[in-house]
Amino acid sequence: MSNLAYCVVQYSFLLLGTLYFAGFILIVAAIVKRSAWIIVLCGGCFIASLGYYYIGYLWIQGTWLGRICDFLFYYGFSGFMLQESFSRLSAASGTLTGSWAQIWQPILFVIVMILIEFAAVWLLWRRKKRQ
Repeated sequence: MSNLAYCVVQYSFLLLGTLYFAGFILIVAAIVKRSAWIIVLCGGCFIASLGYYYIGYLWIQGTWLGRICDFLFYYGFSGFMLQESFSRLSAASGTLTGSWAQIWQPILFVIVMILIEFAAVWLLWRRKKRQ
């Protein structure tokens, strides 16, 4: 694969991961009315996820809390942006590393999650508008 094609793949993962995170922020913003809480909750979730990725797994690996954190990281927005969900879903289907034949699985998952998030935001705003 050429460098240009690899850059396109990396930036598409980053773009979809950013949209995934933006949907999460919009859901929190629709529920919470103060902007300080939105920044604390969303930024804290992102920093906690990256902190788990870099050093947190050393302490809780193999425990029930480690399995929960693994699930939240691999299927969350930061794991998708780092392409960990790609290697994780490919490993679940039999290959040890990410395979280009199976790249559609995490991309389809994130596109569906983005649609669900924006539908939830639309329903929350519609409900608030009626009140």
